Amino acid sequence: MKKIVFGAFLFFSLMGSAHEYYFAFAQVEYNDFSKKLEVTITASAHDIEKSLLPIINSDSKEQIKEINQVNENTLSFQKIEEYLNQHFQIFSSYKVYFKLLGFEVMLNDQIHFYLESEKTIKLNDDIQFQFDLLMDEFQEQQNKIDFKFRTQVFTLVFFKDEPKKTIRLS
Repeated sequence: MKKIVFGAFLFFSLMGSAHEYYFAFAQVEYNDFSKKLEVTITASAHDIEKSLLPIINSDSKEQIKEINQVNENTLSFQKIEEYLNQHFQIFSSYKVYFKLLGFEVMLNDQIHFYLESEKTIKLNDDIQFQFDLLMDEFQEQQNKIDFKFRTQVFTLVFFKDEPKKTIRLS
């Protein structure tokens, strides 16, 4: 009987603390040589899978069970790119679209997405960021961006009720 009570206690305590926080992080840097924005987005791989796999598998004959099964140049890869462009946005004089260069799932259950702006950009003084990745799925989701422009670094924090922020470069 003690083993059953201990097992139940252990199960429920692990379930209660299995996921203490929901957090995604983006590093954005303006490359003066290419005139493009380079981005790395880091999030929990299993949270991304929970949000993305239903989208990827919605009209696919091949059912993907883990995101690391997705290959480049596939419809699934394109859906990931579309999802990221929907939930990570930058506006200067216009909306910046990003090309997904690739991603990797780490052993610590983090996923890193590597993106680059599709076109060269000229940044205005005011730049608006939207970073609501996973906020539809997780109410407690918090996201952070570090934006590096030449010698300046800006840090922005995003919440469900505050998914957009603006910075002034000058």
